[in-house]
Amino acid sequence: MKGMNTQSTKKKTSKQNKGFYVALAVCIVAIGAAAWTTYGSVIEYSESQNQQVSELMEESDVETGQEVSDVPYEDSSEESVEESEEESEEAKESSTEVEESSEAEVSAQQTAQTEITIVAPIKDGEIIKEYSPEDLVESKTMGDWRTHDGIDIAADDGTEVRAMTDGIVTEITNDEMYGTILRIEHSDGYTALYCGLSPTVTVEVGDEVEAGDTIGYVYTIPCEQEDGTHLHLTMYKDGELINPEDFLSQ
Repeated sequence: MKGMNTQSTKKKTSKQNKGFYVALAVCIVAIGAAAWTTYGSVIEYSESQNQQVSELMEESDVETGQEVSDVPYEDSSEESVEESEEESEEAKESSTEVEESSEAEVSAQQTAQTEITIVAPIKDGEIIKEYSPEDLVESKTMGDWRTHDGIDIAADDGTEVRAMTDGIVTEITNDEMYGTILRIEHSDGYTALYCGLSPTVTVEVGDEVEAGDTIGYVYTIPCEQEDGTHLHLTMYKDGELINPEDFLSQ
């Protein structure tokens, strides 16, 4: 009786062990299947997210006007800086050229002015009445006091009168007060009136003269004849009356 119970107990234990292993195997299979399913879902989700990110990046590149390529992005700010520096250098060079051109023009003008030849209209002549455009001076001939718009240079009758600088004869007139007047337009805006010449001047209107050329001869000045024979010289600079002595002192 005791032996039969033992065998029965062993059979039951054997069946229980088999059931346990079967259940364990089923659980392992179920866990593996669940893990595989989860892994597949994660992979699909990751690929989907990567695809969406890639599409968003491509759309962003297109919207910003950048070409979609495998070439690394090049920063255009460096090119802008280089272009700005080049433009700045060009501007500096242009400014330097303008300054050099201006300096050259000024230098040329100064050189031209220093090269002007000026001679006295009466060789070794003495000024006997000075320039007085505001203060009144006595006029022995007219018997009054008046302004004097030029200078009087003493000279004998018939003394040669010379052109002070290069110029063009623009007018020859016979005035009741100042006798024969020769008008010459000299360079740099200077104009000279040589008054009291003899009617037989040696030039004509339109003639070009050079410094030192004989343009006429001393004669008589009706309104200043009591002062002796002389040349009355009046000068203008750009239309403004000036002192001829200032011009001759150059």
